[in-house]
Amino acid sequence: MNMLTLPCASALSRRQEEILQAACGGMTDKIIADRLGVSPRTLEGHWRAIHRKLGTVNRCQAVLCSPA
Repeated sequence: MNMLTLPCASALSRRQEEILQAACGGMTDKIIADRLGVSPRTLEGHWRAIHRKLGTVNRCQAVLCSPA
């Protein structure tokens, strides 16, 4: 994947940006869900939306593509 052809990260919602920033900081999904007060299932839904918007297939790719 070429970094220059990534979809615009500004398409992420505020909550999705929070999740991605937390992941960039090394937080696990459990910690992220606890901090944001959401269930792990809800967090999974946010990750699916993040991957769809960024064109990524896993957390590592999303973190590497993050402008944060």
